[in-house]
Amino acid sequence: MQWDWLTKENEYRATISKLEKQVRELQFENSLQVAAYEGEKKKLAKENEALRAQIQKMKTAVENPTRSDIDEKLIANLRHKVNDYSFDLNKVESEIAKARKQLANNANERARLVKQLKEKYDDEVAGLKKRVIATENKMIKQAKYFKVEKEHC
Repeated sequence: MQWDWLTKENEYRATISKLEKQVRELQFENSLQVAAYEGEKKKLAKENEALRAQIQKMKTAVENPTRSDIDEKLIANLRHKVNDYSFDLNKVESEIAKARKQLANNANERARLVKQLKEKYDDEVAGLKKRVIATENKMIKQAKYFKVEKEHC
């Protein structure tokens, strides 16, 4: 009986071992399937994103219809005019800057000339004042001389 029980125990152990091996194999296969499904899921997500982007481009294309040749020519002409006006504007701005610089130089030159004229005027006024004082002094001397002569006479 003990032998029977030992034999059955060995059979049970063999069966348990086989079942454990089958469980491990199933777990391995399951993990492979999960990995494959995850890869498929990522692939489908990328495809979905690409399709969404394509749909968005199509919506944008529908909202912005293509331009006719006339429109394209008009746009090209307008861009050309904008470039020309921009060039002309830059040219005028540089000329204005030159004119401002010239005005500043002229103002400095005029200030220098006014200063010179003022100095010359001040010098002449000072000279005239000296002459007036000298003439007044002569007149005072002459008046004294006449007074003295009148008293002597």
